[in-house]
Amino acid sequence: MSGAAIADKVIGKGAAALLVLGDFKLVYADVISQSAYSLLQDANIETHYGKIVDHIENRSKTGWCPVESRCLNETTPEGCLKQIELFINQTNNEKNSYSMKTTEVKLYSLNYSEIRTYLFGLLFVAGNIILPQCCHLIPQGGLT
Repeated sequence: MSGAAIADKVIGKGAAALLVLGDFKLVYADVISQSAYSLLQDANIETHYGKIVDHIENRSKTGWCPVESRCLNETTPEGCLKQIELFINQTNNEKNSYSMKTTEVKLYSLNYSEIRTYLFGLLFVAGNIILPQCCHLIPQGGLT
């Protein structure tokens, strides 16, 4: 990506580190964290933004973005990359542990009164599909 330009809505320190390592030359962000801006400036990457903030919030807006907080004390893009890799591995391990869970399915048999209701509904729907089709078979749509 050497010499490329990129635009994004939100850029935190982790994304900024990847942009530095990718040798981008021009960056625009609607929102950028102060630490991301500093990292891009230290790498002589031309950076434009709509708003600069102290930190990037997580998706639920209850705290810091997990990657932003992991990269907070890192001073190099390589250090941030290591933190991003650890975060991805941790996230993948958590997802894999969830996939081992089983799901219980309950089957119920319907009694006669419920079946009669379903049959009535089926006939009602079928009648609303078949009756209009029969009217279209009559020339000029039937009697007027």
